[in-house]
Amino acid sequence: MESRPPTIVITAHGEIENTIQARKLGVHQFLRKPLEFSLLKESLNQLLAQPTEDTKALEKPSAYIGAAPAMQPIFQQIAHACATEIPVLISGETGTGKSVTADLICRNGPMQTGQCVLYRPSPEGQLEEIKSVLEKARGGVLVVDSLKNLNKSSQTELLHQWENESSNFPRIIAISDSDLRTETESGRFRNDLFYRLQVLDIRLPALQERMEDLPALFSFFLAQFQPGRSIFPGKDTLHYLEQHSWTGNLLELRNVASFAVTACGSGYQILPVHLPEYIRDGGRGESSSTQDSLDKALDQWIDDSGDLNSYQNLTNSLEQKLIHLLLQRFDGKLARMANTMNANRTTLRKKLRN
Repeated sequence: MESRPPTIVITAHGEIENTIQARKLGVHQFLRKPLEFSLLKESLNQLLAQPTEDTKALEKPSAYIGAAPAMQPIFQQIAHACATEIPVLISGETGTGKSVTADLICRNGPMQTGQCVLYRPSPEGQLEEIKSVLEKARGGVLVVDSLKNLNKSSQTELLHQWENESSNFPRIIAISDSDLRTETESGRFRNDLFYRLQVLDIRLPALQERMEDLPALFSFFLAQFQPGRSIFPGKDTLHYLEQHSWTGNLLELRNVASFAVTACGSGYQILPVHLPEYIRDGGRGESSSTQDSLDKALDQWIDDSGDLNSYQNLTNSLEQKLIHLLLQRFDGKLARMANTMNANRTTLRKKLRN
């Protein structure tokens, strides 16, 4: 078959399914807009060395809804894991989607001769367990969940077989909810096994790091609990959700969606009253705390200001400071900031100069 030329895709649609499909079609790099030219230059320098991969059917991953900037490197890493047979270490907080990621790699990876075996170490009998699952997963993939729970003898056995087995040894995908490097430094985990596993290290971000995806994720979970029915969150509901800390990440969000669907009954819109009480109370508490902080900051700023004789000078100074802070949030892009704020770009520029 005639080989295809190396390819780079530049797109505004950086969703996970597009990233994986592009990788498996043989695309060298999948770059998301706005384009970082340093990444483009690096990709061009490596372009001719990239082999082409075969195309396989890709199922839409359920947990990877949205395209927040924090997820873009994760999409790239998952795509690489799906296109190769290298070991993978998946880490992250509880509820961030580690098991879903492992399943996604298993279903779309190149090792199709054997089965994908999931192993969760039990407190007792681990040595015989690890021997059994390694035999069962031979030629396929072994997913080791809660990796830090492997005791020293099981770690040694896994490493021993890995070092001495033929090419039929299963591919290892390991899941850890803690920093395995810290476990290694403390002596609780073998460092030689850690470095064998850490060929590709996928660290899933917490929900707080990808809040841009929250509306789409919440709507997705709502649809899961009410298939075929149109149900959506109201603006005030999203406000409460965005104020919450989400220590339970996607798992907690899914549980809240389940509660909301039940509370909503036959309605079509999720209102704040349909959310768990702790979400609504937390939203008010955090909002009040933010207001208190702002009041204190303004008091301090007024005390430190040298010019209180003119109300106009005071408000101009405060407005200029606010515009500078907002501009930092928009990465210095004044046009985009003006468009979002529904403000005049020329007026904002003048206020920045004053």
